[in-house]
Amino acid sequence: MVVLANGSTVRLSSWEHHASAVLECWLAGQAAGGAAADLQVGAANPSGCLAETLPLRLEDNSSYVNFPGDSGHVRDGEGIFVGYRGYDATDTPVSYPFGHGLSYTTFDYSDLAVTVTGSHVTDDLRITVSCQVRNTVDRAGKEVVQLCLTTCRPVSPGRGET
Repeated sequence: MVVLANGSTVRLSSWEHHASAVLECWLAGQAAGGAAADLQVGAANPSGCLAETLPLRLEDNSSYVNFPGDSGHVRDGEGIFVGYRGYDATDTPVSYPFGHGLSYTTFDYSDLAVTVTGSHVTDDLRITVSCQVRNTVDRAGKEVVQLCLTTCRPVSPGRGET
């Protein structure tokens, strides 16, 4: 098993096939050693999810073409297409996507419900999403329920758009 302690994403694609597992700890602090050991021996159950997308290659990052910059100036030319947005927009394969996470347990989701009240026009739009999550094995565990949303631009009537 490889335990990573790093401050940003790293390239795994050239070596991860040699490891039985990869545990990403980021900058976990002074208790990281004990926590990593507990996860490795099964005393604790991993339940976190990646807050970053891990690329296959450095060159796949949306900011790659803007670095190291010129004359001490770096241009942030990728706009909103940083991180997972850049990979999604270009359909670029990755090692591990934003939100990836593993556990010693498995979970079933059911009874998804979405309730919408109000409107964006009156600035009182409220969307409530709920679901049931059930641990499917005898081992205790926690699950991070992720909900990804996107915004749509309002369509002006009479433009032939649906």
